[in-house]
Amino acid sequence: MIMTKLRDVLEYRLPYLVISIDLPFTLNDDVVVDIETTGLDYVSDWIISYGYVVRDKANVITLAFGDIGKFSTFCRGLTKLLKKSGFRLWAWYKDFEEEFLGVKFNELQLRPYEKEEAALSFGFDPPAKGEDVPKLWREWCKYGDVKALRKIALRNLYDIVIEAASLARHKLYRVINGAD
Repeated sequence: MIMTKLRDVLEYRLPYLVISIDLPFTLNDDVVVDIETTGLDYVSDWIISYGYVVRDKANVITLAFGDIGKFSTFCRGLTKLLKKSGFRLWAWYKDFEEEFLGVKFNELQLRPYEKEEAALSFGFDPPAKGEDVPKLWREWCKYGDVKALRKIALRNLYDIVIEAASLARHKLYRVINGAD
């Protein structure tokens, strides 16, 4: 099960918390990206966690220490590099990622309930709600609450795994039904 493996892959590589897991499927030339931020306004808020799936590897980089502005710049640069390398970029909330990362995305245009169905098929709930991330970030910054930082990273991992699985399922459905 994916969640039991997480204890083995959570690493603190100062100034980041890094998670990397192998997935049982591949996205080939597609990359799913998801970010966690300090809020919803790309002008005044910052990226604090960057998750992406390349081929069959899910990766999350969460800021633990250091310059939050430089981390946001790093995330924008990584996204531009992925796009420049020929990958097709996908995001569930395309407009949100585009505003923060400054790159055009394809939108995962799936039925609204598909993300929830995919999550149920993995048999686990998200470690935190998306709207809880800014509060968790404040707890990390103010009190050094490591559990709060881990929840942010695991929320990001949960999102990219579910979104990548949804994209893979959608592509398989199209192939089986002769749409591609």
